[in-house]
Amino acid sequence: MSKTASIFAPINNFTAMYLERIILPSSGTEDEILYSSDSPIGTMKGLMKCHSGNLYPFGLFPERSRGMRELVLEFDSPITILYGGNGSGKTTILNLIAESIKAMRHSAFNKSGLFYDYLNSCNTETGEQCRKMMIITSDDVFDYLQRQRRKFEAFNEQRSRFSDEMSRRRAVYKEEAELGKGVSVDFDDPESIESFHKRCAIMKNTNSMLIVKKMGIDQKGQSNGETAIDFFTDQITPGGLYLLDEPENSLSPKMQLALMDFISMMADEFDCQFIIASHSPFFIGMNYASVYNLDADIIDLCDWTELESIQVYRDFFRRLEHTLSRREE
Repeated sequence: MSKTASIFAPINNFTAMYLERIILPSSGTEDEILYSSDSPIGTMKGLMKCHSGNLYPFGLFPERSRGMRELVLEFDSPITILYGGNGSGKTTILNLIAESIKAMRHSAFNKSGLFYDYLNSCNTETGEQCRKMMIITSDDVFDYLQRQRRKFEAFNEQRSRFSDEMSRRRAVYKEEAELGKGVSVDFDDPESIESFHKRCAIMKNTNSMLIVKKMGIDQKGQSNGETAIDFFTDQITPGGLYLLDEPENSLSPKMQLALMDFISMMADEFDCQFIIASHSPFFIGMNYASVYNLDADIIDLCDWTELESIQVYRDFFRRLEHTLSRREE
């Protein structure tokens, strides 16, 4: 496999590679598995596995490896990007790695009946032992966003009910005072009236402080992007191997840059290794990252600046360069 595309300098402080490579079967090996006398589809149970002729993930990669050879993906950088469009296989590779190394996951994933037959024909080679192995998907992030939203809504509803009750009690106190019940107020005496209003104001402030003490400040909630960043920073801890499936989903460009900086820091200073499926230009262009182009006729490392999507972005902003320059003046 060509190494010429490793165009980025290594991260200075990174000393360990937890996952060194994954080896996917050649077309010949796939045929042996599928069509031998004891193949997984040679029985009724096997036929049920591949209903409607679905042999996925068999047949997904061999035509894009080098001839009849196995497809070997080397992970010799602390950050590796799997780039490709929908159906290119980047998520499949992450799931194959995750299941092979028994990485933690939060949610189930879609797989065909032949997924584990294919997995058994793959090989992963590991290096240094790591503290944590985890795959994080878009579904995990969206589930977390929904949980946090429900939490904030429930909290604010409870706080609102508590505030309403304090206001009701204050109104009752004032009404009873005006009727001469409980509190002595001489409404013919300006000083007595002023003293009463001061007591009401003190009570109002006291109730407000009680609400804050009992319930906390009003939870305005964060943006989806800020909440998603919180999720990533909570899940990603030092000395771990992390498989991230399109982490840019739900993130604005500003938040993507924030997550990119966090990932770079964790790889650089805290011995983390990342394999990221993405087509975001921010992640594709990360310093130190090696990029596999899964859209290419032959899957291999590449110079990220030559990727089609990057060229589309570049051409788009070049057309706007005059307009952007004029607005900066």
